[in-house]
Amino acid sequence: NCKVEHTDQNPGDVKENVLPGTMDLLVFLPNGAEITVKVNESKAAMDLLIDLCSQYHLNPTHHTLELQSKETHKPLGFKPNTAVGVLEIDKVFIKQKVIEEKPRR
Repeated sequence: NCKVEHTDQNPGDVKENVLPGTMDLLVFLPNGAEITVKVNESKAAMDLLIDLCSQYHLNPTHHTLELQSKETHKPLGFKPNTAVGVLEIDKVFIKQKVIEEKPRR
């Protein structure tokens, strides 16, 4: 008799940011407010922007996300469809886009 047990997590094998799960992010809003949100790690970065903007009455076309690395505390480059769980981030800044005026001729 061979009994095989499947456990979702062995205490010695627990990895941070295993998809799908949730993670806590510290979000900095354009008005300076700081909030902590729990997000699904498989959520795409652009979806996170849209969700946060709708939640805090911001227009997503006028805002952008700056995702800060846990390790370097510097902004990370990312693609809009990248899952936030793979980015190793803990801080998100919602920044107002700088709209450049086009010179009129």
